[in-house]
Amino acid sequence: MGAMILYIRLENPDINLDRETGVFNQHAFLLYITQLHHKRNNYSLVSISFDRWLNRSISFDAMNMERIEIVKFISNTPGIVTFKNGEDEFL
Repeated sequence: MGAMILYIRLENPDINLDRETGVFNQHAFLLYITQLHHKRNNYSLVSISFDRWLNRSISFDAMNMERIEIVKFISNTPGIVTFKNGEDEFL
C-alpha cells in the first residue's frame, strides 16, 4: 500500500491533494479504495463530519482553524491515511 500512497502523492499532487488541509481528496480516496478492494486487503473506514454551524458564538475562521488542526492531528497518526470527502467530511 505504501507504493500506492507514493504514486498518489507524486502522480499529480494538485489533482490528489486538498490545498486547504494538505490531505488527500476524494479522487485519491477512490484510487486508494479501489486498489485495496482489488487486492482484497482488509481495511476500516471512519467518517468524521464537522458541523460549522453547531456553535454560532465561534467565528467561521476559528472553527475552520480548529477543523484543520484536528485533521492534521489525525493525519499524523501512524497507519492512518486521511482523505477529504466533502466540504466538512473526512475519511
